[in-house]
Amino acid sequence: MKHIVDQLTHKINCVQQNQYPAFTDFLDLHQQRLCRLVYAALPADVCAIESQIFADDERRMIGFFPKSYLEFMNDDRIHTFPLSVIQVTMGARDTIAFDHRALLGALLGQGIDRRLLGDMILTDQAAYVTCHERIAPLLCEELLLVSHHSVRCNLEEDLESLQTLEPQTEVFSKTIPSLRLDNVLHAMLGQSRTECQNYILRGKVRVNQEEITKRHYMVEENAILSIRGFGKFKLKAIGQTTKKGRIWITLLRYI
Repeated sequence: MKHIVDQLTHKINCVQQNQYPAFTDFLDLHQQRLCRLVYAALPADVCAIESQIFADDERRMIGFFPKSYLEFMNDDRIHTFPLSVIQVTMGARDTIAFDHRALLGALLGQGIDRRLLGDMILTDQAAYVTCHERIAPLLCEELLLVSHHSVRCNLEEDLESLQTLEPQTEVFSKTIPSLRLDNVLHAMLGQSRTECQNYILRGKVRVNQEEITKRHYMVEENAILSIRGFGKFKLKAIGQTTKKGRIWITLLRYI
C-alpha cells in the first residue's frame, strides 16, 4: 500500500509542478481500489480519470490532469491516455483457436512487462489487446505465433467501436444462504463447502485480485473471483430473497 501511495503522490506533485498530465501503468482491481483511496483526496487543482476501452474493463490506467488542462481535451478523453489497442487475427482459413491464457503467454513471451498490458477481449473474428503505446510497434512486428497458430497484428484505430465488446461468458443463477465467500464458491463450483473452504484457507481464491483467506468474507456485487484451477467468475447481480431466506445471485463464468 505504501509503495502505491508514494508513487501516486509523486505523480500528483509532478502534475502540480509541471501543469502536465501523468499516468500510471495498467492497474488490476485491487490496485485500483487502493489508488481510489488516495485520489479521493486530491488537491483542488488536480483531477483523476480512469481509462476505459471495453464495456467492462478490469485493468485500467489512471491519468492525473491539472484541471486547467481539461478545457483543451475532447469529450472523448481516452485518446489522451498513452495506450493503444492491437488487433490480433489469424489466417483466412482459421478461426480464433487460442484462449486468453495462450494469448497472454505469447505476449509475455515477448519480454513484455505485465504492467504494460491491459485487458484482452476475444471475439469470433479477432482478439483485441490493450497495451501501453510504447510497446505497440514491438507487438505488431514481433507477435507472430499464438499457441502454434500464425497471427497478424495491427493497430486498431477506431477505439470507439470497441466500447461495447465484452468477454465471452456463461451466465447462471443460484440461491445461497448468505453472501459469505464459501457460499458463493459453493454456488460457482458445485464443490462441497468443505472443499471450498479449503480452497480459501490454502490461498487459492482471489477477490478483485486480492488473496482472501477468510471463509466469512462477504462478497459484493460485481466482484471478480479467481479460483486457481477453476478459472474466473463474476458475481454479476444480487437478487431478491426467497421465502426461505435464501438469496438469488447471478453469476458469470469467463470462457
